[in-house]
Amino acid sequence: MPAVEIALWRPSFVQNRDWHEKPNEPIDQLDKALAQAKTPWTNSSAAVKVFLAPEYLFTGAQSGHFMTEHQYYGVLFGLKYLSTKYPDILIIPGSIGWYKTTTPSTLCNNADDGRTTRNPLSAQVQPQNVPVRDYPFFLTSMLGFNPNTQNIQQIEAMVPAQCKAEVFMQAEYNAQVIDRLRSFSQKYQQNNNLAVYKLALNTSPVLLGGGIIHSYNKRVESTDTPTDIPIDYDSVFFCPGTNSPVFTTGGVTFGLEICVDHGYGTLRNHIVTAQINPVDIHLLASAWTDYFFYNVAGSFFAHASTNATYAGVFGKDLSRFGQETALEDSYGLTTVDSNHRVNFDAGSVSFYNVNV
Repeated sequence: MPAVEIALWRPSFVQNRDWHEKPNEPIDQLDKALAQAKTPWTNSSAAVKVFLAPEYLFTGAQSGHFMTEHQYYGVLFGLKYLSTKYPDILIIPGSIGWYKTTTPSTLCNNADDGRTTRNPLSAQVQPQNVPVRDYPFFLTSMLGFNPNTQNIQQIEAMVPAQCKAEVFMQAEYNAQVIDRLRSFSQKYQQNNNLAVYKLALNTSPVLLGGGIIHSYNKRVESTDTPTDIPIDYDSVFFCPGTNSPVFTTGGVTFGLEICVDHGYGTLRNHIVTAQINPVDIHLLASAWTDYFFYNVAGSFFAHASTNATYAGVFGKDLSRFGQETALEDSYGLTTVDSNHRVNFDAGSVSFYNVNV
């Protein structure tokens, strides 16, 4: 049974938006947190050492919430630098809020070329005359959406099949998507200009050995395009992720969710739909969500959150997996005690050991 060591970081600065104006600040703070994790793991023989941070560790400035695509790829370069510095740690740095526009960043073509940089954003200047990209299928389909005549079945047909099967089975979320498409249609009819639209994504990269080994995009919109932040809400459309939440490294299978995904059981639904086994360790990076017993899809459940009440590592008996109901007690999980905790100027890191 592989031994896994897990470090959960609770940053002290995530709720303060002022730091988002400093593009390298999250990289600097993450570097400090990883250094705190590395020290007790120096002589460890664990198969996998996992470092997990909360959702939205990286976002744009206060006026926009999401960073640009160019900034996003700059952050990826910075994260790869840290993964090179801490090559034995499986780093899940929370998530990155960003958006695509019709003009792509030239950095995206170089995202996997092996380059790293300590100061990723200030050193890059967005060039002019970049070729315009085609938008993803579901957005271009959306432009022909008639909110007065189309029903939910027609809406589902516009969404990638995997996302439809695993997320759009939820009636409540279907209603949210219809409202957003209606708003977008009205916006487009007024402007008739595709360039005003931004596709918002909430991405959690997974890094090991200096490279990105997996990437997961949040599937369910919650407050990802919030009305309390001064942005043009109707020009931003949350882009549901479709890539798999499951990945394997070091002989250990992981499943990854971001915040409200867990409430909708996206990992659980993926496992049931794909007819695969539950994962060894279910990872959840959130800003403030609770956890739900029936949606936990791993022998162990690790939750990094800015809300200390729900953060921690828990065990679950999977003998009834797929048969649980929403009425079952959320606290049917077994708490795994932290064996060590470090407090420092960028928050605290708690350590856990499990065997899968």
